[in-house]
Formats: sequence, C-alpha cells, structure tokens
Amino acid sequence: MAVPPPITPEAVAHLRSLPTDGDRNQYVAQLLFMYFGFNDEWFAKHVRPKGMRNLLGFFRLRPDLGNSPQVTGRLCGFAENLWNLSEPTIHGFPEALAGWQDKAGEGEFNEVLLAANLKRWTVPFWFHINTDGYNYDFDAISVGGDVVAVEAKSRETGLVRNWAKLRNNKMGPASRNQLPCDRPGSIFVQIPEEWVSGDLSDMQREIGGLFSSNSRVVSVVFFWITAIPKGNDIQNIVSYWEFKSAVHKFDKSKKWDIFGQGRPQSTDWMSLQSIRDYYLNGRF
Repeated sequence: MAVPPPITPEAVAHLRSLPTDGDRNQYVAQLLFMYFGFNDEWFAKHVRPKGMRNLLGFFRLRPDLGNSPQVTGRLCGFAENLWNLSEPTIHGFPEALAGWQDKAGEGEFNEVLLAANLKRWTVPFWFHINTDGYNYDFDAISVGGDVVAVEAKSRETGLVRNWAKLRNNKMGPASRNQLPCDRPGSIFVQIPEEWVSGDLSDMQREIGGLFSSNSRVVSVVFFWITAIPKGNDIQNIVSYWEFKSAVHKFDKSKKWDIFGQGRPQSTDWMSLQSIRDYYLNGRF
C-alpha cells in the first residue's frame, strides 16, 4: 500500500483542529487535490459554485452557497480515487491526469470512477494513450486473460428510461468507432439508479440490437451509483450489469467479459478515512 504524500505540520495542526470526521475528510480531499495539481484556478473554472472564494470553502457544507453533501461526497470520492490510481503499476496515469487537469466534466469524473472500480475489483488495466488512432479509455484484461479495449461513456441523464436513446447517444457508431477493429471492445455506460428496476424488456432489445449490428463489441457494462448518507457525508456505492455478446467476431471459446461472476476485491485500496488517520496519527 502506497504511503500518502507528505504534508506540513501546519496542515496536520489544522486537520486536528477540525470538529468532525466529515470536516477532516473534506480537508484531506482538498490536500489531495492540491497534490495532484487541481488548484484554486481549476476549481474556479470547473467546479466551484459562484460566490465561493477558495477551495476549502467548497468543502464546507454550505447549502446557501450552492454546496450539498452529494457534491461534496462526490468530490471526496474523486480525490480518494485519484490517490489509489496514482500507483506506478497503472500505466498511463500521468497522461490521464494531465487530461483531467485540462478539463472537467461528467466524462472526466466518469473515467476516474470507472478506473477506480476496475482497481477495486482487481481487474488488471492501464490507461490507453492514443498513439494508434483509436480514442478509447482503457485496456483491461478479461476474465479469460486477454486484452479488451474499454470505452467509458458519460452518464445518461433523465429519470424517464429511454434505452433506445441511450443506445443511439452512448453506444452509436461514434462510440463504437473509437474501439479498434481488430481487437475486442467493451462499452461502459453510467445510467441513473432509477433505471434498474421494473420492466427491462426495452433494454434487452436494444442491447441485442447493438450486438447484432457491431461485431467488434464483446460486452456492454451498465453501472450506477447509489448514494448512502453517513452522518454529514455521502458514501457512493457502484453497482453494475455486464452483458456479453454471443455474435461477436472473435474467438467465442474465450471469456471476454471484464467482471465475470465476480472478482475478489482489492486488499490495498486506501480510503480517504485511512489517509486522514495516517496524518492524525503523526505519520507525515
């Protein structure tokens, strides 16, 4: 497990002076953002609601300034994910980080979230650096031990389910063409949590249509986030559905799915709370 980045004695003193664990978690998230180059200028451009003057202000739960536990929890999770993805064994992280620093949107949050969950579920992967003309996000090792190109799509919005719209917007030709022609590919799409119950016949029809119209896609993964309140904080739990194609053009004797029936969870994941306690215990 990696050792968290060093901080100053003044930062530790401030951390200890904060009244609640929620406040301390938010301050540690701020320190990690600073460590990775997400400074006040970045927050002013991409994240901070109007009227917030500094980064620490954003992490205070101030509804009158447009903040909320959901937003704060999401950004704390983003900081935790960044730290766990920064280990040297994950190829391409510096290049991916530079892209996240350059812009900030649903797609960037989504890419970090997906990468973090690949690591959490011990899926070997690396960030794809676009030197081959294909602009997908990751290369991951399938359950069968082969490389699969992974394209991550940003969240489909709207509480009213529309699987046909999702297929066209998130899994249409533009998305599929980001995947290599000569290698198996998988598309990951975030969906609203409200979409995962009730009649799913429309979803099954659209997935079948996608597979039958594109032989390079071996699987589709839908994932969604459940926000669980924990005191003043929000814990985000990620769940997923994985659908496998039976009509792709690759070796059908192989297992091309990414998650399969479940992989073991990582034992070296470091939570934001663990990083906080590392500093509070004087190991800095």
